[in-house]
Amino acid sequence: MPRWIALFTAVLLPFVGWYGGTVQAVSFLAGAILGYWNYVGVCRVAERLSQTVSRTGRAPRFNFRSAIRLLFVAAAGFVIIRFTHINLAAAFLGLFTPVAAVMMEILFELGSLRNRH
Repeated sequence: MPRWIALFTAVLLPFVGWYGGTVQAVSFLAGAILGYWNYVGVCRVAERLSQTVSRTGRAPRFNFRSAIRLLFVAAAGFVIIRFTHINLAAAFLGLFTPVAAVMMEILFELGSLRNRH
């Protein structure tokens, strides 16, 4: 997955820069980096959840530390959006590069499965 995310970012970045200029290109790149970071974070959470459930037999509770972490992420996002000149459309396009990578991986796996049979 990280390779697909990097590929989509590398392919789309020149087009975004050509169409929207430097601010949109930087916004797209920042969104793609945050999208990758989110993907890694989701993978880590899923791994920890599966380990906890396999060990204890039940899901962990939502605790104070998790709430503080979510508040910190929300506050950081607010500050970035409010006090920078980031282009939100380009940043959201970058945030969706992991989604495009997942869809590409699905198509790739379906194509390779079709060639085996």
